[in-house]
Amino acid sequence: MNKVLEKLNRKDWKYHKARMQVHSEFGGFAKHLKQNFWTLAISTFGIATGLLWYDLVKAIIDDFFPNRSTLDIKFYVAILITFVSITVTYIITRFQKKNGTS
Repeated sequence: MNKVLEKLNRKDWKYHKARMQVHSEFGGFAKHLKQNFWTLAISTFGIATGLLWYDLVKAIIDDFFPNRSTLDIKFYVAILITFVSITVTYIITRFQKKNGTS
């Protein structure tokens, strides 16, 4: 404890103060990273899954409707998937509120 006080009493106290602030900020960042790491990892898998579903839907449209305008089909599929996404999000949110996990 005395060594810390001696260092702070010297002229280089600004250096030590800055070092403590950097240490504090890094500790906060590390804590934030630990708390959110798995959320970020799961989100990455969600993006990859979304891209795979996009390829599947595109292939289905191309196979089942080769002569029809794909723009119309993509529009209807986009509306359908948006509706399903909103419905699933609503159900998950209600489930979280019901269980008190939100």
